[in-house]
Amino acid sequence: MPFSRDDRADEDDDRSGPDLSGWWEITNQIEETSYPPYEGLRLTYLVHLRQEGDHLVGRGNKSRENGRPIPLSAQTPITLSGTVEGRTARLLFTERGLRRTTQGSFRLRVAPHGETLAGSFASSAADTSGPALARRAG
Repeated sequence: MPFSRDDRADEDDDRSGPDLSGWWEITNQIEETSYPPYEGLRLTYLVHLRQEGDHLVGRGNKSRENGRPIPLSAQTPITLSGTVEGRTARLLFTERGLRRTTQGSFRLRVAPHGETLAGSFASSAADTSGPALARRAG
């Protein structure tokens, strides 16, 4: 079946996703982990992303655990880098904790309006993984 005019418009939209530059609040929900006490934990990061073409870089801090603000002294820094391909962002991250540095990744799909990203994360911190949701912040 040939593409309709509407299908081609959607296809074009997928190639030219929105600019993701700006402040984002990213929340990870830990569903799988090698350390059972982490299961169900929600970690939120406030990050600033900068997009140039299809390349993304960012930095920020962990700001909340299970929805509650954490003290400034416990807000570990995170750096991110990756790419946007159509409406999918793939990011690698490094979080520098007090005791160790962890690395991981995000695979996030851009919502049609460009104000939210949804997908998954995986981290070397206790082999954690699960869903991730990002919302524009301010």
